[in-house]
Amino acid sequence: MEFLARGKRSEVYLDNNKVIKVTNEYSASNEAFWLAELNKYHIGPKFYAKEGNKVIMEYIKGERIIGYLAKSNKSKCEKILKECFKQCRILDKLKVNKKELTNPYKHIIIRKDKPVFIDFERCKIAERVKNTNQFRQFLNSFKIKKLLEEKGIELDNFLIYRD
Repeated sequence: MEFLARGKRSEVYLDNNKVIKVTNEYSASNEAFWLAELNKYHIGPKFYAKEGNKVIMEYIKGERIIGYLAKSNKSKCEKILKECFKQCRILDKLKVNKKELTNPYKHIIIRKDKPVFIDFERCKIAERVKNTNQFRQFLNSFKIKKLLEEKGIELDNFLIYRD
């Protein structure tokens, strides 16, 4: 196994194009549950198995969202943002609070011009979900807003995914 990263609650390894996330039993169970549920809506990496305190899932090879937005043209950026908002809205409708979208630079990977949300160990059901609002806050941060404005993308005019 090849070591990939260490987070606050886990260590991540790569083994034969699969990610093995090692964490405590509660976090592993929570992430496994949410990956299995959200895969039904085409959100997150494919879930393969949970073995004790390990979650085995698809490896998402791609680029972090900020790097992708910085190098891509307006059309590609708008497509990615629309899909991110769509996934946020699905999470909101399911009453799932992801808790990682205020600063998702490590939690949204762009693979083949499509965003993949990762890291679901902190997800929980909530009456007042905030995924869409948190993602919008991220886009309104000075650095990201400036980057988008330079490409001619104004968030006030940007159509987010709606029912």
